[in-house]
Amino acid sequence: MDVDAAVALVRAESGYPDAQEWADYFIRAEASDAEAVATLSTRERRAA
Repeated sequence: MDVDAAVALVRAESGYPDAQEWADYFIRAEASDAEAVATLSTRERRAA
């Protein structure tokens, strides 16, 4: 997996307000996958 490409894709195509920071933290594996999902799930519940 090309981590830099994944981060760039999220930054370019995501509607998430802090996409760059999210991608740096979660894709570069400073957080667990479960933490990433929980963060996005919380965000989506607030948007609904």
